[in-house]
Amino acid sequence: MLLFGGAARQFEQPIVERYPDVETVFALPRDIGSVDLAGVSCAVGWRFPGGAFADMPDLRWIQSVSVGVDNWVYDSAIPRDVVITNTKGLYSTEVAEYIIWALLTLSRRFHLATRNQQKRRWRQVAGHSLAGKTIGIAGMGHLGRATATIARALGMRVVGLCRTADDARAAEFADEIVATTALDSALGDLDFLVVCLPLTRETSGMFGREEIARLKPGAIVVNSARSSIVGAQGVVDAVKSGHLAGAALDVFDKEPLSRLSTLWKQQNILVTPHIAAFTKDYKTKVGSRILENIERLREGRPLQGVVNRGKGY
Repeated sequence: MLLFGGAARQFEQPIVERYPDVETVFALPRDIGSVDLAGVSCAVGWRFPGGAFADMPDLRWIQSVSVGVDNWVYDSAIPRDVVITNTKGLYSTEVAEYIIWALLTLSRRFHLATRNQQKRRWRQVAGHSLAGKTIGIAGMGHLGRATATIARALGMRVVGLCRTADDARAAEFADEIVATTALDSALGDLDFLVVCLPLTRETSGMFGREEIARLKPGAIVVNSARSSIVGAQGVVDAVKSGHLAGAALDVFDKEPLSRLSTLWKQQNILVTPHIAAFTKDYKTKVGSRILENIERLREGRPLQGVVNRGKGY
């Protein structure tokens, strides 16, 4: 088993303890070319570099330690019979909590209260309740459905933005389903736009300047998915102009975000360091999936979190 990158190495001990007959090899991105990969049948990691799988003729299974597989899933060097799995469904609640926190913070303007506290300044700030507002959730998979459940409990109207308008499963969690091909007809009615989509060839650049401009004046945008789906500069400009009341960004084109970035100082933009899913039991949850999938692979049972390589997620 190849453990690729520091994010994967943290799972070496539980793997070896549970399955002492599993031989592990570790490689960092900079030295993968010097590691003998000929006998690797399983690879665990995150951002695999292009061509990394070309030297693994015995490869049967790839386990991503993240939900996102967009940067390598289309690698032509991966044989079609190799099963790819990710961590989908493991931290839907955690991401939904992050989204609701962002909506509450920006809508009720609690972030301004926090800044006033730091300055020891007593200043009452009034915002808007979430109840009765309309939230558009782009992507009604595990993350979107978890967010919709909480949003509805808070009295919000949920519009699911899905690939097709006849998504029966998503319809159970939303008041209305709108196909992403008909975004223009829905954006103007949204008080909040939340992005829970995987990054694919279809979703890349889905929310650019034109789409942001069509949102209701005073809307709030939350992106905890992938930066390439939402044009960050378009969001920033819309907040600066007053068209958007605020935004929360947890993902960026280059991470860590530069200390010189002007995003840090934007008053109504919440900047978080890719932590929407990051809780203290993150390692335990991901480790459990890896161990479970090893067991399933050995027994010939279907693996958990299988990625549809055609769809890219």
